[in-house]
Amino acid sequence: MEHMNLVLIHGAWSTSNTFNCLINAIESTENLTIIKINYDCQKHSLSEIISRIKKELTSFKQPTIVVGHSLGGIIALSLEQEPSIKRIITLASPISGLQYPKIAEAFLSFRAPIIKDITYDSKFMMNLRKKKFKKPI
Repeated sequence: MEHMNLVLIHGAWSTSNTFNCLINAIESTENLTIIKINYDCQKHSLSEIISRIKKELTSFKQPTIVVGHSLGGIIALSLEQEPSIKRIITLASPISGLQYPKIAEAFLSFRAPIIKDITYDSKFMMNLRKKKFKKPI
């Protein structure tokens, strides 16, 4: 089996510790490098987070599988065009976008501005829903 990377992207208001059980179960797998991606959804915009992860992926030479939980799955889907990525797995990701009453959306957006980027009617989510994925999702 050829060497592979497994990139793990957590959800909003979380950390890569979300994946500790998975990591414990597979960390001894030969030819597998596990890469945990961390970000702070309260400090960075969605585009900043995606840009940073894309920069990290450019150094990968081995085939890469990306696993994203919740918001991490939305981020993972936006990385599909990266050459090293061979497969994307989303776990409990709101891939249609979040739908909140406007008052809840305003409160959550105040807490984390990234929320406005992943609501159902945001430009980012509309474009994501229209996208034709070429790799296994």
